[in-house]
Amino acid sequence: MPPPRTVNVEPLRRANGPTDAVLATCKLCQEPRELRVSHIVPRWMHKRVIDFYERSAGAQYVVIGDGVAMLGNEQLAEPMLCNACEAIIEPAERCVSEIALQADDTFPALENILDASHLKPGSVPLPVKVPFLDTSALARFAASVVWRAAVSKKCSTSLGPYAETLRAYLLDSGARLPAGVHVVTFVHDGRGVNGRPDHALLSPSASRALGCHWHAFSGCGFRFVTSVGGCWPAFLPDLCVERSGVAVLGMADMLLEHVLPLHRAAIPKGKVARQLQDARPGVSNGR
Repeated sequence: MPPPRTVNVEPLRRANGPTDAVLATCKLCQEPRELRVSHIVPRWMHKRVIDFYERSAGAQYVVIGDGVAMLGNEQLAEPMLCNACEAIIEPAERCVSEIALQADDTFPALENILDASHLKPGSVPLPVKVPFLDTSALARFAASVVWRAAVSKKCSTSLGPYAETLRAYLLDSGARLPAGVHVVTFVHDGRGVNGRPDHALLSPSASRALGCHWHAFSGCGFRFVTSVGGCWPAFLPDLCVERSGVAVLGMADMLLEHVLPLHRAAIPKGKVARQLQDARPGVSNGR
């Protein structure tokens, strides 16, 4: 099997985001520090999707998450982490950025999965071994995003006692996933799928089923599902990307099952709401 393709990626959110610092307690190390504005979903994901849509269709795209629909340039961010803690999180984020779906529509992670050539729309998702991917980085990246959402003032998701569990895990760059935490990584092939839902960006959302809490988000060809709880279905460890070294391969049409209900239920906010208000005078909430 050929080694993963290397790509040049745009600067990550720390280099592109706002630079104004505020003095407060860092959410990760819990020390008083100068904090930088941290994005919940990394800025490079937003930028890459914007670039794709502007080049392919000249259209604006909408981010759906936490029950809200916003234009893609209205990103959830707030002072959260100090520079040292940003540096702790960055390696896993950079790793995922390099193998995720790129703005030019190449997808290094998918290109190195031989089974992907057999996929067709409607195919049943298939767990596949991914020895060429850094599975620990994938798990750490997913955990960092759902943790940021849980400790953010701008998201309504909650990790309960697992917020502290994940905080300790993220602080230790050599740690493995804690007990009771599983990360399932979906790799979506969007070739031939109408609307290219693999370029959709879904902010973290939470649900409860099968005895545990599920925290999911999607972007740049990946869907990450993190479960927390002391009781979990028997099949879950076999699908955990770090513990079993597998990812779940599927066509991007399965993403529509997640996107469409959220799109219908989302409350328009910001420019989306104002645009709908302009288009439908007299409708107060744009719906």
